[in-house]
Amino acid sequence: MESSSPFGYPATLRRDTEEERQAKLREINFKERFRRLSLKSPDELPDIQGDHIIFTFRSDTIRGEDYNIIEHQGQEVWREPMVWEGFERFMEIGRILKEKYGSNLGDLLPDETSETFLYGDKLEAPALIKKFRNELR
Repeated sequence: MESSSPFGYPATLRRDTEEERQAKLREINFKERFRRLSLKSPDELPDIQGDHIIFTFRSDTIRGEDYNIIEHQGQEVWREPMVWEGFERFMEIGRILKEKYGSNLGDLLPDETSETFLYGDKLEAPALIKKFRNELR
């Protein structure tokens, strides 16, 4: 039986090329960072008053790191690491927003800065997001 590395990868990591090891370590680091910084609960969101609350979902690079940013009236509400083809994560965030704000949630609007990472190569992603947004309201 092979021993595991401290990151949970098998000892075969030692047999990988340096480039493969570095790629795996970047993946491990990203997953850990995402786990720590991602929105998990409505309790992490601020209280916002209103009966038609509209959020914007945008992407930005801050100090060399790519983020998805949720804003309300131009104010950042949440920020987390960006994921490729993040349309499923977009929907998870939308469900958390719905849980927090209930019938007061008006919309979660993806802006053009988020489209590349949000849709990725999934041709059906824009239609899935449109359908989800209609269900969210």
